[in-house]
Formats: sequence, structure tokens, C-alpha cells
Amino acid sequence: MTKIQKIFDYNKGRYGVRRVHKELVNRGYIVNHKRIQRLMHAMELFSKRPKEKYHFYKGEVRKIADNIINRDFHITAPLQKWKTDVL
Repeated sequence: MTKIQKIFDYNKGRYGVRRVHKELVNRGYIVNHKRIQRLMHAMELFSKRPKEKYHFYKGEVRKIADNIINRDFHITAPLQKWKTDVL
């Protein structure tokens, strides 16, 4: 139990059950990941979660171009109408 605490503290609380289990296996201990999970929960060791990503888009940002074609894409000759995304 103290090995789990030491691994958790050495890595500044960033290691969860999977990484603590992998570290113990690398050190030569044979232990089930479910036991590690149970012990970490009993010791109230919870890994840090990444922060939610910042979403900067809020509403209408750019001017919307005028709808000149009105979804009428029929032409009688080549190169009469061109369409593209306008930024």
C-alpha cells in the first residue's frame, strides 16, 4: 500500500490506476489492476484530470456573405457561376 502512495506522490498525483499498475509491474510486483484500483480508492488517491479545452466560438463571428445565387446552380454554358466558401 505504501508503494502505491509513493508512486502516486512521486508523479505529483498525475498517475491513475493504469499507470500505477504498470509501474508496479515494471518494478517486479505481480498484482491485479483491480486490486490497485480498490486500494487507491480506499486511500482516496484520484489522478488529476486534464482541464476542459477552451472553446472560443460564441455566436456569429464573421459577416455572412449575401446569398446571390439562392441555391440556383443551373447554368446554360460553362463558367457562368462559380461557388466557393467565403471566409
